[in-house]
Amino acid sequence: MVGKTNWIRDLDLAQLDDLSLSPEFESLCGFTQAEIKTYLAQPLQALALDRGEALELTIERLQENYGSYCFSDKLTHLYQPTSLLKALEHQELKHYSTYLESIATAQVLLERNKTSLASLAGEYYPPCCFASYSAASPEPLAWLYQQGLLTIKAYDSTRQRYLLDIHNIHSQLLSHFAL
Repeated sequence: MVGKTNWIRDLDLAQLDDLSLSPEFESLCGFTQAEIKTYLAQPLQALALDRGEALELTIERLQENYGSYCFSDKLTHLYQPTSLLKALEHQELKHYSTYLESIATAQVLLERNKTSLASLAGEYYPPCCFASYSAASPEPLAWLYQQGLLTIKAYDSTRQRYLLDIHNIHSQLLSHFAL
């Protein structure tokens, strides 16, 4: 699940590796553009027809709402699978429950840390900054990334740093309400 890799921490198995930053496994965390066009063509066309718009415009709207997640230096753009599938099932682009829970927790976390999503975006971070996934952590960056509120925008291979950005319009709305 995109942004939901923190379950590894709860298993109490120290030998597991978080694969979400690994280029060879990054596409396991969501749907690629090619995959949704190939495997979800029928519900995509139904959504476009229901919305009265061209298929490419519908895909663009899905990208704005549920896409733009990146997990490694390959910068493969992925769609959040749970919300994408719910949008196609219900033929409606909106926030869905798991995402709303993340937004509510993020607001509390950002206020507690006297920071904002916007202030964390646009900065380069080393991989070690993604190590602690807990909302109780004193540093909110890893949790916000794992929840999918921040995504990788670029990778500086010389410095081995990831540039983070706000991933879609829902997260951008959150950035305006935090401190």
